[in-house]
Amino acid sequence: MQNTIKTFTTPYGELTIDTVADAKMAAVFARGEYHQHDTIELISAFVTPQSIFVDGGAHVGTITIPIANKAARAVAYEADAATCDILRHNVERNHISTDVRQKGLGEEAGRGEMRSVHADNAGSHTLEVGDGCVEIVTLDAELERFDVLKLDVEGMELSVLHGARRIIEEVHPVMLFEVNLSQLRAHSTTLSALGSFLTRRNYRLYLPFHLHGELVLGSVPSISLVALLMYPGAYLLHRTSSVFDILALPEGKPVILPVVSAWRTVAYILGENLRDKMRRIQKFFA
Repeated sequence: MQNTIKTFTTPYGELTIDTVADAKMAAVFARGEYHQHDTIELISAFVTPQSIFVDGGAHVGTITIPIANKAARAVAYEADAATCDILRHNVERNHISTDVRQKGLGEEAGRGEMRSVHADNAGSHTLEVGDGCVEIVTLDAELERFDVLKLDVEGMELSVLHGARRIIEEVHPVMLFEVNLSQLRAHSTTLSALGSFLTRRNYRLYLPFHLHGELVLGSVPSISLVALLMYPGAYLLHRTSSVFDILALPEGKPVILPVVSAWRTVAYILGENLRDKMRRIQKFFA
């Protein structure tokens, strides 16, 4: 492997990454931290030994590898060829049974090309649909079913969900997806359309966060409202923002984690914004 390739020992196994293409992740691992521990805790609450888990946008396996150990079957999709090679290496190195597929996910079959968004974060590369060397497939065509789906596909979340309509309507899987305002806009996707797709299919939406040290699910009346409260500049002025995750649970699915009201969720978001501003002020005067 190249000189930029390094293997880190993490709480979830040994993970090899490109320290240039994934400089931010390398810095996190070098500090002995694991940036997706909360996501693993959340997904683990809904995965059983009978579950089929699908990781859409698996990157180098930071979610796939820990969750695959808990599920009956894991299928990992990664469109970027170089990243997928590292993903396969990590799966083999950790002796994990995972079906790794170098394919993009979308609403219909086709082709596409990877485009770099951030030079030091290969996980933020996005897929441009059109001509290209990347095969794009739909989950409905690829699989008979899945029970838990994690999506981090840089703005193509709604397209992937459209391509999985049969499974979603027949199986009612648990789904966790990233909300990236900039990338959603780049793919001409609105937050209202994303929310409507799920609520029309009787899904309840939650914002995962920690309250008094405990992972809870905050009821979400509207993804747009959460985005506005969390990142008003990005929402109103189209500035670049951080991302957040939304958990979609079908009606009737037992909620294993504590749930807090929409009002408590709003209060948490506003409190976090205030604390963030105070930290910036203190840093400025320090």
